[in-house]
Amino acid sequence: MALTPGSDVVVFGAGPTGLLLAQLAAHSGAGRVTVAAPTPSKLAKAAEFGVDRTVRLDRSDPSAGLAELRALAPEGFDVVVDATGAVSVLEETFGLVREGGTIVVYGMAAESASWPVPAYEVFRRELTIIGSFAQLHGIERALRVLRSGRVRTDGMITHRFSLDEYPDALAAVADSSCLKAVLAP
Repeated sequence: MALTPGSDVVVFGAGPTGLLLAQLAAHSGAGRVTVAAPTPSKLAKAAEFGVDRTVRLDRSDPSAGLAELRALAPEGFDVVVDATGAVSVLEETFGLVREGGTIVVYGMAAESASWPVPAYEVFRRELTIIGSFAQLHGIERALRVLRSGRVRTDGMITHRFSLDEYPDALAAVADSSCLKAVLAP
């Protein structure tokens, strides 16, 4: 997806993918990048990586965070990125994207998940929906960006485990304080 210079972008999710996508948006011409997520420590990492705004979304009651996002972009965001894979988050994207805007479905939902897309709204508001499953031809570009230092990954690995500690690694990733767990043989 090519960003129009000055685009107003919101990324849902502050896991490794959300943090990388937010940085890529910032370095691809976005005028403002906002990250919305429930975990304060992950939002702090997003701020450390240079996003313009962070908004906390309480999982039990996201209404205050969604209201804050609507106040940030009363006409809607140019690009709304879901890096969570949560259908409940995808359902909120239509209320946050501007007319003529783009929704990027990047997070991995369960194979059986279903997202009710308001077809008439897509038509009437001239929305673009982009999906992503595999980046078959992007490895070299990704490595160039990482090597350039523009996209930071320091501190993303928050937990390390040996292969014998695999059950502990599974327990860690179930905790929202874990950003990224790595198994080291």
